[in-house]
Amino acid sequence: MLRASHNRLNQHTPLTALVRRAHRRRLFQLLVDEGALACAIAFGGGIVLLVLGTEILAWYWLAVLFAAGLGLGAYRVRKNFESRYEIACTLDRNLALNDALSTALYFAEHPERTKSRDGVVEQQRELAQDMARSADLRRGLPFAVSRSAYISGLLALIDRKSTRLNSSHLV
Repeated sequence: MLRASHNRLNQHTPLTALVRRAHRRRLFQLLVDEGALACAIAFGGGIVLLVLGTEILAWYWLAVLFAAGLGLGAYRVRKNFESRYEIACTLDRNLALNDALSTALYFAEHPERTKSRDGVVEQQRELAQDMARSADLRRGLPFAVSRSAYISGLLALIDRKSTRLNSSHLV
């Protein structure tokens, strides 16, 4: 068997472009989700502060709550951020591509582990490139609104109403 050591994937191919766009899309989704969680923590904390009394409602407490939410969100983004290979696996699964994208990416990123003949690797890569050209990224990696976003929106409404009620009692 011949080793496919020279079969590096060019950075300007349909496959790499698709995976790069999917990677950015996934990062944006994670940032939105974790930003919503940070806001939910800040709004929830603001509601608790309002319930406890207006003496405790100082700007720095809200800043501390928001910073804690951002810190937690940054940790969760880092923990949940997927590799290029994992993104390709997700695209394969959602688009029913039978592991074509992830296999081509694996062969390209780990040529030393490839025990297949060069012709087989090249044929598989060409198949993956053709599939990447026609892949629908929106279907392969759809945006989904997380529970954090709904909770954050609900808490924002409650916080807004309770702030109005609290300020009307002060007048």
